[in-house]
Amino acid sequence: MAGIIRKIKEWVKAYQIEEFASKDQILETYLNVISMGGGGKNIHGVQLGAKYYFSKDVGDLTLEECAFLAGINNAPNTYNPFRDEDEEAKNNRMEKIKNRTKTVLSKMLELGKISQEEHDAAVQKVDEGLNFQEGQISANVYSYHTDAMLAQATKDLAEKNGWDEDFADMKLKSGGYTIYTTQDTALQERMEEEFEKEKYIMYSKQNPEQHTEAAMTVIENGTGYVVGVVGGLGEKTTSRALNRATQGAKQTGSAMKPLAAIAPALEEGIITAGSVYDDVPTTFAGMKKDWPKNYDNTYRGLLNVRYTIEISHNIGPVAILSELGSNKAVKFLKDMNFESIDPEQDQTLALALGGLTTGATTLEMAAGYSMIANGGEYIEPTFYTKIVDKDGNIVLEAEQERKRMMSESNAYIMQSILFQPTIGSSGTARYCAISGMDVATKTGTTNNDYDRWLCGFTPYYSAVTWYGYDENPETIRYRGSPSNPAGSIWDAVMEFAHKDLERKRFTVPDDIKRVTICRDSGMLAGDYCNEDPRGTRTYSEVYVNGTQPTEKCTVHVKAKVCEADGTVKLANDNCPDAVERVFITRKDSDKNESWKKATDAKYMLPTETCTLHTTPVQRPENTINNTIDNSIKNNINTNTNTNTNTNTNTNTNTNTNTNTNTNTNKNTITNTNKNTISNSVVNQVITNTVNTIKNPNSD
Repeated sequence: MAGIIRKIKEWVKAYQIEEFASKDQILETYLNVISMGGGGKNIHGVQLGAKYYFSKDVGDLTLEECAFLAGINNAPNTYNPFRDEDEEAKNNRMEKIKNRTKTVLSKMLELGKISQEEHDAAVQKVDEGLNFQEGQISANVYSYHTDAMLAQATKDLAEKNGWDEDFADMKLKSGGYTIYTTQDTALQERMEEEFEKEKYIMYSKQNPEQHTEAAMTVIENGTGYVVGVVGGLGEKTTSRALNRATQGAKQTGSAMKPLAAIAPALEEGIITAGSVYDDVPTTFAGMKKDWPKNYDNTYRGLLNVRYTIEISHNIGPVAILSELGSNKAVKFLKDMNFESIDPEQDQTLALALGGLTTGATTLEMAAGYSMIANGGEYIEPTFYTKIVDKDGNIVLEAEQERKRMMSESNAYIMQSILFQPTIGSSGTARYCAISGMDVATKTGTTNNDYDRWLCGFTPYYSAVTWYGYDENPETIRYRGSPSNPAGSIWDAVMEFAHKDLERKRFTVPDDIKRVTICRDSGMLAGDYCNEDPRGTRTYSEVYVNGTQPTEKCTVHVKAKVCEADGTVKLANDNCPDAVERVFITRKDSDKNESWKKATDAKYMLPTETCTLHTTPVQRPENTINNTIDNSIKNNINTNTNTNTNTNTNTNTNTNTNTNTNTNTNKNTITNTNKNTISNSVVNQVITNTVNTIKNPNSD
């Protein structure tokens, strides 16, 4: 049955061909693409066959030489006279060559294509031995960009005309077409130069014959034109071999965070750049305990989206994807033609960290990042613009899908977030900065450093680089600077791409507003945010108007604490040296104590109250007032009964204790004889006391 189906397909193909080509045109095309063997040289077409076997142009071949080439098409390498083998095997092969060539000559005589005389003369030369002379074939090695262009053009040509791709490929090669590509030749050559550098080649410890590989795609923003692409390290020696940039899907690591979590969540209104998530050990639904961890094995605590991307921590993006829904993230990627994404298997929270069934190519990732650079519009990348025939008629034009993925304003927010790895003090790609240019970047690293990525863009270009091993992944131990080899390649290529371009920044949409917020709460800066022991926690954040916070920070609080025992505890009323400090708080911190493993735990408001101080402490409220008070009382005790009208008082109107404020008979300043201290005396006492305190050494 399979054979019947194959034959039917061949009939259909033959019918399709004869719809637009004559028999002579079909034969010419066939002779230009037929396999001629050549061992590893993989020669196609009778012209190259003539060069390889006889060191001649096809027009200079003799009859018997033509018969040889015509006869080997069923198994060309079987009749290769240049194979390195012992004498007996070589003699057997030469006998096969003679018999095969004579068979062709006999058939030509039978069909009347040659005369008996021509036949006999040719057979005699065959018996004497064909004059094989191996020619030097300088293979026309296409660039990786040309490889990708031919693959895309072949597919598009087949779809447009209803052909299968084999026929479309043959037509593309032999139809006399002119193809207008999107390649920037200078940039392509610079990329190839960088990829050929020995410093990037590291041989596997598992398989000494295997070495590291890399791939890179550069897209011109605004057009979707792929201006440069390289699919492997080292010098390219064959055409249309594996192109890792377009065919090699790899695990992306954190480079997927902006596309699978942050961008769609911004567009859905779930987050802003200032939204805060707690970077602490977390167990998400359906995932193992305390997953994920961070690459540096630390937890920073309260982190906003912007800083999370700057330092590439993992808890926030997974939490965001959990809120967004992995189904929406998958749809977001599929809408940008991520063909490598499995719509069912990849609907997990691991998607936020690039945990994919297959992975993604640098072409797919570059197109996704270019969407952000394009103000939220996805443009399908293309390697060519048009194909014309020998008469100048357009045979095929590139049709690029365009799709709005994000609003222009949300795209700007995403752009600004991705500036952080380049410009932030803790950024993971600071080496990618270009003077006077906005540069957005994101690194990516998979488990055990098996894969390294650098994705990013400027107002001009979006570029993505992958670096790793093809098979049997192993840890990358690159010793260069920077330590990320993908970043090193990216930086070198992008520096070249922008060297003659005008310095440029991204345009800020009209509805973008700047607001001063607290980085720990994501709320408007409050009264205590600048008094945090780490320094000010406020900064200026960008928002799409209407999404900015409206309430002041509630995370920072001020409290009195006691530090007498060497720890910080809430002060009680008896603590003599209580001080005011500013702390941070967390919602439900008493129910979930995972925050205690975060580096910001030491700034949390204490929950314990001081137990060291239990006895009330008597302390004057005011030194001057207390001194005045005691002076007045002493004067009272001295002048209690100076009135000339002496009245006997059975209770003896005197103070029994001159050092206290009371007497045993509860008599105060006034007695039964209504003897009092005059105002002038009190005023004089106050004046003298104040002067004494101010001038303690005066007489």
